[in-house]
Amino acid sequence: MSEIADWQPSASIANLLKKAKIVSNIRRFFADRGVLEVETPMMSQATVTDIHLCPFETQFVGPGASQGLKLYLMTSPEYHMKRLLAANSGPIYQMGRCFRNEEAGRYHNPEFTMLEWYRPCFDMYRLMNEVDDLLQEVLDCEASESLSYQQAFLRYLDIDPLSADKEKLREVAAKLDLSNIADTEENRDTLLQLLFVSGVEPHIGLEKTNLYLSFSCFTSFPC
Repeated sequence: MSEIADWQPSASIANLLKKAKIVSNIRRFFADRGVLEVETPMMSQATVTDIHLCPFETQFVGPGASQGLKLYLMTSPEYHMKRLLAANSGPIYQMGRCFRNEEAGRYHNPEFTMLEWYRPCFDMYRLMNEVDDLLQEVLDCEASESLSYQQAFLRYLDIDPLSADKEKLREVAAKLDLSNIADTEENRDTLLQLLFVSGVEPHIGLEKTNLYLSFSCFTSFPC
């Protein structure tokens, strides 16, 4: 790498300006709705309770901790924000840095900015509407389309996930060149997850933003 390129930031000025505008619009959106912005710790003695997330660890060796006090960089602000909710904070939001000691690639980085907000007394549908309003205002996009889990499978894979047996799921997997995985998989919910990730997710957001609901109660989809 040349000396000229070595010091240059990876983010362009154009993208920094776009991000600044997005952040400003998000703050205005929540301020107009009376949602309080909060800032919670990025390090804590307690780590995430989700066993599927891997936190970064560090050691504090300052006053009172000469032997080293283990601290964790937060994988999300959830823990501390829920403490605020329990103290009757009311609706709150936060945009902050989060850290996950996992993969890095096109969709994931070990350090990233997360927007998280909580709306006490909102049901799922009011929250979905607010997500849609936020996307339209910040991204200047069309209203989202809502699809059920079943409708998504029927539209993109021509299969009913609620009634299809494992053999039928394997047939669909074969059309997606996934036989090497599906043929030896005996768990029906794992097969459904495989088909959703490979056959449905690639279509999400291509024409407009999508909201998916009524997922199988036995199926867990990782972030």
